[in-house]
Amino acid sequence: MPKHKNKKTNPNPDLQPILLKRYLFPVTIGVLLLAVAGIGWFLLSSKPAPVTYAPVSTPVAQPAKPQPVAVAPPTMVDEQQCQGCHSAQVRDWQGSHHQLAMQEANAQNMLGDFNNITFKAENETTRFSRKDDGFWVNTPGIDGKNADFKVAYTFGVAPLQQYLIEVGEGRLQALGIAWDTEKHRWFHLYPGQGVTFKDPLHWSKPSQNANFMCVECHTTGYKRNFDAAKNTFDSQWNSLGVGCQACHGPASNHLQWTAKKGDLIHSGFAVDLKDKNATVEIETCARCHSRRAPLGDGFTVGKRLMDDYLPSALTRELYALDGKIKDEVFEHGSFAQSKMFDKGVRCSNCHNPHSTELKAPGNGVCLQCHNTAGKTAVEGVDGKGLQAKNYDSIEHTRHAMGQPGSQCVDCHMPGKFYMGNDFRHDHSFSIPNPERAKKTRYAGRLPDLSPGQGR
Repeated sequence: MPKHKNKKTNPNPDLQPILLKRYLFPVTIGVLLLAVAGIGWFLLSSKPAPVTYAPVSTPVAQPAKPQPVAVAPPTMVDEQQCQGCHSAQVRDWQGSHHQLAMQEANAQNMLGDFNNITFKAENETTRFSRKDDGFWVNTPGIDGKNADFKVAYTFGVAPLQQYLIEVGEGRLQALGIAWDTEKHRWFHLYPGQGVTFKDPLHWSKPSQNANFMCVECHTTGYKRNFDAAKNTFDSQWNSLGVGCQACHGPASNHLQWTAKKGDLIHSGFAVDLKDKNATVEIETCARCHSRRAPLGDGFTVGKRLMDDYLPSALTRELYALDGKIKDEVFEHGSFAQSKMFDKGVRCSNCHNPHSTELKAPGNGVCLQCHNTAGKTAVEGVDGKGLQAKNYDSIEHTRHAMGQPGSQCVDCHMPGKFYMGNDFRHDHSFSIPNPERAKKTRYAGRLPDLSPGQGR
């Protein structure tokens, strides 16, 4: 085929790629070397721009931040000094169960009938009398023989009053016969059990020793001071009854704070019972309002509950199968199971801690949160999940206003009698379940409910 006359013929077509490879590599290397050289020349020849500094000014003297004042460990004070600033709280406290928890045995404080009254139990006879200014009990002692014992202190005020007898070696023993302040009669704390001096429940036995079991929660600033080597007590307290410092702690540093208004945390106290964390207040109350075993002699304000005590667990011996109170466990164990506790409710939302009375009559304390608005009026409580309902209505309670069953506590806080006549409410705030109640010790303690009404 004839070739185009203007097109040059390549005698060797394979020669072109070889030539490209031969010259491309050295050219690339040369370009890279020139680039490196250029960058180096630029860096070495360039000079940094001059920096202009602002003139140095004389620093302004800042006021020294006050440092917390080092203070000595707090000590107990005479609580008469509290009245000057806290008169309202003191008025509430006066005459309360807290103030009257333990008193000296005198004519003003003794409520029982000591006018030569004889009380006969199953196996023992006790006589109550007065001699001079003292109050005396003639009853079988640790040896089973009747003897005269002088009452040293009263214990409680209502619905019963017990009496402590000092038997020597610093021991205070709680008499097993108490005075019913409502029915005005003597009664035995263990009726039908035939208690004698051989029984561990007898008032003279270690199980009824008040130094170890009871006095801590009926006094302020208590120390057992038990001498194991001598098997004796030298118990001491700052004051009788549950006073200010029993909950707030030793007040010496607080008095210092009131005088100087210094930089002391919590105004000189170890804790602030109004802390946003409700645990601070709840565990302060739980030191006495729980079933627990002490780990030492007394407690240290500011520490957690379990630093000083071992609370009892929820066992079938202490609690019913549904978690309600069974044995004498007080309030904390059931309350810690409740939705109230989980939502941040604290003791003082319902109770005045100074008067020990409810903060509102009837269903008022419950209606703070459980109301037609479905909103809580209590600061710090999580109101999520509240329903807007008229909980005070017959439609909810199924009982006429003022009748048994119309109060929230009737169904949601059933209770039991302890110590013969002391009715105490369960604090788990559970929804009533009539069928389940029949299988527990709470059968008959709930108002009449149809099987589906508790849902």
